[in-house]
This record gives sequence, C-alpha cells and structure tokens, in this order.
Amino acid sequence: MTKLPRFHVGDTGTWTLTVTDEGSAQDISTATGISALVEQPDGTFTTWTAVKQTDGSDGKVDVTLGTLTQGSWAIQLKLTFTSKVRHSDPLRFEVGRALE
Repeated sequence: MTKLPRFHVGDTGTWTLTVTDEGSAQDISTATGISALVEQPDGTFTTWTAVKQTDGSDGKVDVTLGTLTQGSWAIQLKLTFTSKVRHSDPLRFEVGRALE
C-alpha cells in the first residue's frame, strides 16, 4: 500500500491508500464495497469510511479519518467483490501529540 504520513491528535480529512500487490497498483474497479478496519491504541476496533478515489482501476482508496488519539494504530482495507472478500495487509502507523 501507500507510504505512511505523519498524523497528530486532532488531524482530520482523508488519507489516500493504494491497493498494491508486489509493488503494482491493483485494479479494484469491480469491488462492490470497501471499508477500512481500524485497530485503535487501546486495542478496540472501529470502521472508517472508504471509497474508490476514481473508477478503481488505479487501486486508489480515500479513507476518511476518524477521531485520532495518541499511540500506535493499525488499518486494514476490506474489499468486497461479487464472489469474494479480500483484505489488505495491515498497516501500522503512529499518532503523535499536537502542541496545542
């Protein structure tokens, strides 16, 4: 997937991820559903909204960030197709404190 950005407590917006296999973007245009499964620092799980950024042929997915707290996080995309469900490898990322 994509290089990890630096996040901080209170950050908002979207995070663009690219679904890849061995470094090559994958065509996800036939996916009928996409979600972002997220493990929070306290070990609980939540789901963030995820949508194809374009028609899906470039593998790009926009994930809307939820409420970020300081600590270690993990995110995994779940892609639903007509006859199968696929999961990305989990990505681990850190959320640092903001100075405000």
